[in-house]
Amino acid sequence: MYIFSFESFLDFIQIHYFLLSKPNFKKRLFSLFVLFFVVASVFAQSPTIISATGVGESPGTTAQITGAELEGLNYSNSTGLYSWVVPQSGLYRIKGVGASGGGYDGRTYNYSDTYRPGFGAIIQGDFYLVQGDTYNILIGQKGEEMTGSSYAAGGGGGTFMVKSNNSPLVIAGGGAGGGSGGGDAMKYLSGGKDGSTSTSGNTALAYNNYAGESGAGGQNGQEGSYGKNSYNQDWHAFPGAGFYTDANATSDYGTPAKSFLNGGTGGISSSYSDGGFGGGGHAKKYGGAGGGGYSGGGGQGRHSPGGGGGSFIDASATNINTSNGLYDGTAVSNLSSYNFGNGYLEITVLQS
Repeated sequence: MYIFSFESFLDFIQIHYFLLSKPNFKKRLFSLFVLFFVVASVFAQSPTIISATGVGESPGTTAQITGAELEGLNYSNSTGLYSWVVPQSGLYRIKGVGASGGGYDGRTYNYSDTYRPGFGAIIQGDFYLVQGDTYNILIGQKGEEMTGSSYAAGGGGGTFMVKSNNSPLVIAGGGAGGGSGGGDAMKYLSGGKDGSTSTSGNTALAYNNYAGESGAGGQNGQEGSYGKNSYNQDWHAFPGAGFYTDANATSDYGTPAKSFLNGGTGGISSSYSDGGFGGGGHAKKYGGAGGGGYSGGGGQGRHSPGGGGGSFIDASATNINTSNGLYDGTAVSNLSSYNFGNGYLEITVLQS
């Protein structure tokens, strides 16, 4: 792939300036066309990358924006949300990336690793957006790491781009937190712990034969549920929040994750791992927490990871791409990739 840089651009200009000095008109004209289309295509395809601003359940105070400058984009350090007023009507590519669940001790994980937390989903589509419309953007943050070798991790937050009338455009589900203890914590390779490419959140992964202790994923923008075990209430983790509703948790075990409509704060644990901003669930001792998203992922009651949060893309989208080549069970283009770490959102101007 050709890598464009300022130095290579200068070299390109010098070569074409030399050609333009020659008397052959056709060469001069052709050279001008090549120069125009190469430069135009490079700049037209450079995305604006909007990144997470904080760590854990709450956002930071300073915007994190890289790549191409995007007119009309602002950040509120009181809410942790970006707002964007569409500067010109046209075709835009939106790529939403959910955050991963928490792992252990600051480690970096690959998708193929046997033991890993849930990774965030990636949802992309092209949209015709109208000048003057306003969108609110929440960037999911990674679930809090395990607090010790014996304890589980928080769920990752979803990444949201939502019109000012609270109509979602793109939502990418967060990955579940890894479980702890029991010998096989975080081992399960099923995609259930990763952010879902369906509107429903994923059910927490069953530990051995204890399927009844796996909380179900939410549906239709609702929160997930959590599974309980027969030993101790301290064992289970809590689900992720959905777009519309907060996660459910008993008050004596922390503060449940909040929905996008209620601010998107991750679940807060009194003694263990918090969920990520974007509705990630909080953990207690052993079960992995659910990821946040359009619908929340389920919380686990014993040792294994929770369920990933659900995703959403508006029906007006064209050229849809997802992490696994499916959206709500329908085949779309396959990115073959999930995200580890904080979430982010890319906006690329295709035509305006």
